Amino acid sequence: MELVAPVMGSVKKGTIGLSDFTLSEGKVIACPEGHQPVSIKKKKQRLTAAFSSQKCQCCPNRKQCPVKQEKKFYSLRCRR
Repeated sequence: MELVAPVMGSVKKGTIGLSDFTLSEGKVIACPEGHQPVSIKKKKQRLTAAFSSQKCQCCPNRKQCPVKQEKKFYSLRCRR
């Protein structure tokens, strides 16, 4: 299984890419700050890791991170 970045093209300088997350067996197990996702879902060819809103909102790397704010969580979506 190969994970590809959630955005097309190359990662911009000064931003966090998928390679900065800790992966194990094709799953995201921690963000660059060491926080574990609260849930991981697989759906067809997509993997979604949901992170705690409390931890993401106060993260010093928030502006450079590819996670997207949703209603309850911050999510990272990857194609498998």
